[in-house]
Amino acid sequence: MRSWVLLISSFSICAAAQDAVVPGEFLVDPPTIENLGFRWYLEGDDNRNASVSVSYRRRSERQWRTGHPMLRVKNEVANQEYGPYRTGNLFAGSVMFLRPGTPYEVKFDMRDPDGGAPPPESGCSSHAGRTGRF
Repeated sequence: MRSWVLLISSFSICAAAQDAVVPGEFLVDPPTIENLGFRWYLEGDDNRNASVSVSYRRRSERQWRTGHPMLRVKNEVANQEYGPYRTGNLFAGSVMFLRPGTPYEVKFDMRDPDGGAPPPESGCSSHAGRTGRF
């Protein structure tokens, strides 16, 4: 009778997760007649718990309106059927249904429970096809 001894050794190589968000490039996409689009690239946030809230107003108004929070995107494969590409590590969002030809201000507030987010009130302004960052 033979006995077999199976020795299994397990080695675990773990890369250190970077949970704190590190903000990167902020892009304002070319505006449409009544919509504004934004992308905020980042590093870290491996646990995907950072968020970006959006507020906007007409430049002539005092009251800020709440926009939809930015969507968290992290290396997903998009356009899978016709020309797949891998997205970056970013937040993406839009402010929609704006009055054409009207100047707007938009504020972005990035928060991360793990730290590393910039101070509140990063923002940009837009007016009838022209955009700029402030």
